[in-house]
Amino acid sequence: MYSPKSEWFNGLVVLASQNQPITTNPADPLVVTITCYFKRPNWHFKGKNRTLRESAPYWYTRKPDVDNTIKSVLDALQQGGVYPDDKQVFGVKIIKKYVQAEETPKTEITIKTL
Repeated sequence: MYSPKSEWFNGLVVLASQNQPITTNPADPLVVTITCYFKRPNWHFKGKNRTLRESAPYWYTRKPDVDNTIKSVLDALQQGGVYPDDKQVFGVKIIKKYVQAEETPKTEITIKTL
């Protein structure tokens, strides 16, 4: 996932730049929570009506690795002007899971200043 030239990364930078900065003070400590929702593969479903199989996993345990995802998100937020420097982030929580049925994959990010 981590590639400064990827479509996902560039899209995140654009979205981040459309928001107000969380802080302009590089001394402000930040905590970031990232929840990534990934598309379910076809084998998670059964039948023509695409009912979710009981055996379909809830958690996403495939690539990208959480460390690469964290780096991508923090770098994109910094490039997008959400905060001056990602070294301000002293805590990160990340969760990777599948979307429910036919929902759209997405990444939700929450940033708190302390």
